[in-house]
Amino acid sequence: MDGSGDVLISNCAVDVEIYGNNSPFVAGVVGMINAEEQTDTSFTVEISGCRNYGYINIQGNANDIYGGNDWDIINGAQFTSGASGILGIIKSSANINIYKCGNFGDITVDSIGEGSTAGGIIANTNLREISNYVNPHIDIWSCYNYGNITAGFAGGIAGIYEFDPSVVEAPSYITASYNVGNIYGNVAGGIAATCGTWNFWGGPYISGINTIVRECYNVGSIDADSNMTTSLAGGICGMFFGDTLSNCYNIGLIGWNS
Repeated sequence: MDGSGDVLISNCAVDVEIYGNNSPFVAGVVGMINAEEQTDTSFTVEISGCRNYGYINIQGNANDIYGGNDWDIINGAQFTSGASGILGIIKSSANINIYKCGNFGDITVDSIGEGSTAGGIIANTNLREISNYVNPHIDIWSCYNYGNITAGFAGGIAGIYEFDPSVVEAPSYITASYNVGNIYGNVAGGIAATCGTWNFWGGPYISGINTIVRECYNVGSIDADSNMTTSLAGGICGMFFGDTLSNCYNIGLIGWNS
């Protein structure tokens, strides 16, 4: 990482409480990266050395301010809103690099619906709404989370780390990152709630896109809500349909709470 990206956000520190009411995506540093008209495949956004220390909370349903239209629906889950210490959501064809960033604040998403998302570093990589993809990658290196994370889809590093293989061909990585905080959700993972390449338009998983989680570990407790229709918990990923999961380990407790 040499800071040569087209957009560079570096060495930011946030230490304030952040609250959202009927808010789609909220984060300590950047709520949304929106550059969907960007067609240059070399265009890069780099976020490095940033930290969040403040508590983040979202309440209500973001659909209320969008006339009842869901931000996204995947397999019946309504992706209503999300929160993160560093980056909320990406609605961009840019390549994203997140490097040496950390979250220390607790993050809670109380929004209606099982599809609320939260992660210490990023809430949601879902790129479905973009009509002119140019094969972006979203790479996370040497990042960490110490905050407690609560949401429908909750992960220490990422809530939703998913990519549509019909339009995204470049590999994406979570590398050398770790979680210490406690994670609670319908789908909960020490590194990511869900991770992989999936055809968001209803098709099956397609391998070969190289969604990779490597050299990561978790020491926090992971708990899934057993009262929900989908209840999954994993030390690294609550749900994994990527290509490679390597050199990772978990020593945190894993359970299901009713």
